[in-house]
Amino acid sequence: MKNGQEVFIKALDENKISGYSIIKDINNSPILLLKVTTPRPIYNQSVSSIKFFTFSLFVIAMILCLIILIFLEKSVLSPLKSFSDIAKKISKSKDLSIRFPSSRQDELGYLMNISNAMLEVLELFQCKLQKSEHKYRHLFESLVDGFVYCKVVYNEKEPVDYIFMEVNSAFEEIIGIGKENIIGKKAKDIEFKFENSIVSWKELLSRTVINGEKIKFELNSPINNKCYLVSAYCPEENYCIALFKDITELKEVETQLILARDSAESANAAKSIFLANMSHEIRTPMNAVIGMTELLTKSQLNDKQKEIVSSIDDAGRLLLNIINDILDYSKIDAGKMTLNQFEFDLESVIKSVADIMAVKAYEKKLSLITHVSPEMPTIIGDGDKLRQVLLNLVGNAIKFTNSGEVIIKAFLNKITENHAVVDFEVSDTGIGIDTDKIEKLFKPFVQADGSTTRKFGGTGLGLSISKGIIDLMKGNIMLESTPGKGTTFKFNITFEYLNIIEKKYPSEGLKNIKIPKPSKLKKMNNLAVNDNSNGKESLDKVLLVEDNPINQKLAFMQLKKLGINFDIAINGQEALDRVSKQKYSLMLMDCQMPELDGFDTTKAIRKLEPTLGYHPIIVAMTANAMEGDREKCLSSGMDDYISKPVRIQNLCDIFNKWKIKYSKL
Repeated sequence: MKNGQEVFIKALDENKISGYSIIKDINNSPILLLKVTTPRPIYNQSVSSIKFFTFSLFVIAMILCLIILIFLEKSVLSPLKSFSDIAKKISKSKDLSIRFPSSRQDELGYLMNISNAMLEVLELFQCKLQKSEHKYRHLFESLVDGFVYCKVVYNEKEPVDYIFMEVNSAFEEIIGIGKENIIGKKAKDIEFKFENSIVSWKELLSRTVINGEKIKFELNSPINNKCYLVSAYCPEENYCIALFKDITELKEVETQLILARDSAESANAAKSIFLANMSHEIRTPMNAVIGMTELLTKSQLNDKQKEIVSSIDDAGRLLLNIINDILDYSKIDAGKMTLNQFEFDLESVIKSVADIMAVKAYEKKLSLITHVSPEMPTIIGDGDKLRQVLLNLVGNAIKFTNSGEVIIKAFLNKITENHAVVDFEVSDTGIGIDTDKIEKLFKPFVQADGSTTRKFGGTGLGLSISKGIIDLMKGNIMLESTPGKGTTFKFNITFEYLNIIEKKYPSEGLKNIKIPKPSKLKKMNNLAVNDNSNGKESLDKVLLVEDNPINQKLAFMQLKKLGINFDIAINGQEALDRVSKQKYSLMLMDCQMPELDGFDTTKAIRKLEPTLGYHPIIVAMTANAMEGDREKCLSSGMDDYISKPVRIQNLCDIFNKWKIKYSKL
């Protein structure tokens, strides 16, 4: 077919070949049949020529392809193979110093140059990485703390074991196993030489892996006899890190500190016991000395005898004050002093201080003046301890003042919704204190100088005790002094308060205490009782439980003087026997007795009350006067407490409180 026209070829005979073709018009209708006749040799020659030409073209094409392949092999394939071989060599050897040949100027040469540049950068980073790795490997191996890096092994979602991925030398020493026997192995396949390791690692897994919690626990290694603090956490999912810090020395120090603390506590306890025993042993004879002296002052004596007895009484009181100062300081020093919180009227406290010190002020012809802010509220605190501080300060002021006045002031500095800040001042017109000696004043057993101590007497504990109490109340104390003109002590305390009390006197005025004359002073200090009375028996009966013969005798004389109907029991067992047979309204109970002490006796009596049918009032009358002794007495079942030395007034106060009848003028 040619140009859409069909051609037919037909052999007419051995020598001729005809070709036929239909010619069509413009309407595609046949209009003519064209016939061409050609001799066969010519036809065959043409066919041969065409076949030769085709073969020649094929041979030429193959030659050209071969030439092209040779060219490509030399110019492309061989360099690519070389590139590939070098790349494989680099990959296998990890040697980044190998380079590609870069002499070519074509695209492949450009690729090799780029690759060489990348290799240089990688080599540089590798060098830095190796240095860093070496550095941190050295640090890792040099760690004093043991280090463990492990992979968690799960059973479904539960961690059941772990594989050691990395450990350092310190950890090898802890468990006594080399790295080669640790890395790549599971924990269950390693024989740890300490019992609590498995528990610890299970705890690490359960708490750290599941909860993401950072944990710490202690681990003792029998390999080196050291104690380690293990800190474990998960830096990433399925992996754990544990650090083993040697805390052996810390544990030893801790042990030593515990031993030192226990020793200090033991020494402190021994000190407290010693102080309590000293207090008891001193107060017991002092009770007889002061009590008997008081009874003598109420007997028929001539003037010389009265003077002697008065001196004995003064000396006894001074000795008792010294004992109390030493015990108070010891309690503060040992941290045993506590505060009792109760509501009180500050003006009443200051008035009681002024009343007590009025006698000493009168003896030195000094004016004793008080001032309390009129808007002062009813406050809550330890009024007794505050009174003790003021008595110390006022007593010092009177002691070191020869003429002039002593002033006690209390100002309401600031008041908030719940607290009131009160400023106190105790000033005098005495000898004053040198500036360089002020620092010594609040130290125990120290006064301004040795000559002062010899001249004026005293233990030098008053100010130290006062400062200790003020510190305990969270207050501050300071002083201002001018030699020859006087001294002012200032301190402030923050109290809770209940309400603002009514104005009692003008705020601008100071109250000068009216100091009574000597005759009245004497009456103030003497209890009016009927010395000659045989003691009309009251309706009440008292049982005295006391084992000390001297104190028995003293109490006997005191109770007889008050006209009290009483019996005496020399120990706790005898007291129980008497209580079971006789009804007693009140019992004066000594605490330290042989066989059965006062505490156990009280408990036994309380158990008998259902049988007795009444509640006898039991009052501790004891030489135990340390902090907490009162509470101990009350907790044992006693109703009240008085400490020795016991004066007649103390007994009267107790009898009045519990409505026990006694004789009086």
